[in-house]
Amino acid sequence: AYLRIKDTFGDGAEEMYGFAKTAIDTMGMSETAYMKIASRYGAFIKTFIKDTKSLADTTNALVQLTADASAQMGISIDDAFIKLQSGLKGNVNAIEELGIPTKLKDLDMWLESGAAGAQFMSKSFSELNTSVQNSLLAFYMLDKAGINGTIGYAAKMMNTFSGQLRI
Repeated sequence: AYLRIKDTFGDGAEEMYGFAKTAIDTMGMSETAYMKIASRYGAFIKTFIKDTKSLADTTNALVQLTADASAQMGISIDDAFIKLQSGLKGNVNAIEELGIPTKLKDLDMWLESGAAGAQFMSKSFSELNTSVQNSLLAFYMLDKAGINGTIGYAAKMMNTFSGQLRI
């Protein structure tokens, strides 16, 4: 996983290694599990996020979301990863299973709100090309997960009995 991180993140690899070292404390995930999931997310989102700093930050946020969704929904990290990655590839049903609304009207309302940036406020999600949709889905999932209380759930649960069983 370390070589995949270096290949995927280039100059941002050191930042990813730093995130991995703190993963057990911040999200209840082993360093190895963090690296595995981060390398898989990173390889996918690298196609639409070119800046290595943004790539590292977005990947870390998605790994955090994976841990949080796993803790909140009571599913394995791998299952949460599969659902979120499927969502990034356009399978919005997988994201909805995690409690994130993804009907076209929800996505359009999010665009209209300006949360994705002013350039998308007058657009419909369905008008956008697949690459832009995938990129926006990553930020949409992070935004909605923050609103519905998913973000930070893994850290909150780490000091509970069930949280300790997950670690």
